[in-house]
Amino acid sequence: MKRAYLVLIVFLLIVSAGDAIASSSDLSQDEMVRNATRIQVPFIENKGHIENKEVIFFASTFGGMGTIYIEKHGTIIYNFPYTAKQEIVIKESFTEKDITLTPLEPPSPAVIEMFKKRMDIKEDISNYYRISWGEIYKAINLEVTVYMDTLEKLLTVLPGGNPENIKIGIKGVTGLKVEENGKLELITELGSGKFNEPFAYQVSGDEHKAVEVSYGIHKGTAYGFKVGKYDKNKPLMIRF
Repeated sequence: MKRAYLVLIVFLLIVSAGDAIASSSDLSQDEMVRNATRIQVPFIENKGHIENKEVIFFASTFGGMGTIYIEKHGTIIYNFPYTAKQEIVIKESFTEKDITLTPLEPPSPAVIEMFKKRMDIKEDISNYYRISWGEIYKAINLEVTVYMDTLEKLLTVLPGGNPENIKIGIKGVTGLKVEENGKLELITELGSGKFNEPFAYQVSGDEHKAVEVSYGIHKGTAYGFKVGKYDKNKPLMIRF
């Protein structure tokens, strides 16, 4: 996917009111790394900055996932960097129904400027931390959030919804494989990418009750989830 403009500068306000990160003197090196990877990266609204008019939002991670594009018809495009001149492009399709992409929060405090063909022309860009896809299957909603090194997806299975109906198609891969650590490997002709292992839970009062979950591969290059027993009268959350 061609990038129409030259420079993107993002100044992230890492510490916000009520969500302060402890000072480095209070944390071990491993804890600081974990905190850093949980820093949110804003989705940028496409106002003609991306040539593909199907793209509504995009975000650039600071890890191996590269740039992420969200199209209006329910597709996510990942551009994994492979070499200086090559990228692995993978498309993830969640639904064939029309969806409405909705920012769930006011614009983030990040200041984003996109420089156009001439470096003296710039404009402020609307950006958001969480995007709702609404109902992608009957009684199943989807939200997405970008962190420094990954895209996190949250499925909420409401009462009346069936997680077995979830079937997510992948294009640009030659195969899918569930690893022993629970991650999903996306195999391509150039290399592979990975999705984090899923985590499912239900909320009861102040407690989060874990629910057994793992990836399940459908015939062809599509995946879903194998979910253990849970209370079908309460919402089930699946993060991956």
